Amino acid sequence: MCRIAALSASRPVQIRDFMEYFFFPPMPDTYNMDGWGFACFVDDDCLLVKGPEHARESFLLRAVVEEGRFRSPQAIFHVRKATRGRVSFANTHPFARELWGRCWVFVHHGNVDWPAEPLRGPFQPVGETDTEWIFCWILNELRHIFGDRAPPWRDLALQVWGSANCLCEWFGKLNFVLCTPSLLLAFYGGHESMHYSDRVLEGASAFLISSTPLLLAPRWSSFRHGELKIVVKGIIQESLWNSPCQRGPLG
Repeated sequence: MCRIAALSASRPVQIRDFMEYFFFPPMPDTYNMDGWGFACFVDDDCLLVKGPEHARESFLLRAVVEEGRFRSPQAIFHVRKATRGRVSFANTHPFARELWGRCWVFVHHGNVDWPAEPLRGPFQPVGETDTEWIFCWILNELRHIFGDRAPPWRDLALQVWGSANCLCEWFGKLNFVLCTPSLLLAFYGGHESMHYSDRVLEGASAFLISSTPLLLAPRWSSFRHGELKIVVKGIIQESLWNSPCQRGPLG
């Protein structure tokens, strides 16, 4: 059910190989056929490219990968199996929004039975997916708690971690990656699996995340249930684990 991956590095690196291994694995992905997408950060801005078709059938994706000129310190990837929402561009991951003058990008896998009422706050879904609903809910929470100024990254991460555990307790299992140009937060909420790997790419420190281990790295380790990994410019800063939810649904 969907696949997600992400890369964070201490400086811009070539992401072509990562894209090749993720979108075109040696064993063809015949399940996640309903969309593909990636986002990478360049000069603190976000380049978002996606399409609502199987990755192997996309001439655009193949051309982008073969051109191979993308260099970025931070990138995020997704292939979709549609479980909520039509197969459409609006429902294709990743999703991006602006908050505190930064671009935020989000991908997720898992199913969340969210309530029917509208979200409270300025961030609202455009499409019909539970993923975009989760993303907007998290951003509304951050905007409500911290106001007009971005907090230190650890305060922000603690809030995202608490919100993620509450979402799991209220609505179901979910895993996600949320990132800005320098900060990457990866959460494992019990849906299938999540893995990570440290390595050096082109002399840069790099931290890789994937729902399924990729041949790009020889060794992968598994996330613990309820764990949030905080990565800043390719360096793991902290792992938060086993946080109880202290609120009622949408409180």
